[in-house]
Amino acid sequence: MTTAMTTVANPETERASASLPIFTPPVDIYQSENAFVVIAEMPGVDESSVDITLEKGILTIQGESHRDALETGYRLVRSEAPVGNYRRMFRLSEEVDLERADAVMKDGVLRLTLPKHENARPRKISVRSEK
Repeated sequence: MTTAMTTVANPETERASASLPIFTPPVDIYQSENAFVVIAEMPGVDESSVDITLEKGILTIQGESHRDALETGYRLVRSEAPVGNYRRMFRLSEEVDLERADAVMKDGVLRLTLPKHENARPRKISVRSEK
C-alpha cells in the first residue's frame, strides 16, 4: 500500500527554542479508500493552541502545551509532564482534498481527517456481456 503522506525532517525539533523545548508528537496514520486519518498525541495541548497549516505541499501540525495553575498557595515541587511546543511536518500528495479536512482535539489527542479527492479514490469498472 502506498501512502500520500511522508514525514518531513524538521531540524528545529532536535534543538530547544529560547523559551520552550520543541517535541515531535508521535503519530499514527491510517488510510482507507476515502481518506487518511492522522492521530497525533500532544498531551497538555488544547484546541485553541493547535495550528494546522499547508504551504507548498507541506502539512504542519503545531501546538503548545501548558500547565494550568493550581489553587493559590501551592508551588510546583516536581514536574514530569512535558511543557513546550509540539511540531510535526508531512509532505502531502495531490490526492488529499484539504477543503474537506477536519480536525478534532480531545484529551491531548489530535484526530486530523484528510479526505481524498474524488478522482483519487479507487473505482470499480463493471463488465458487461456482449451478445
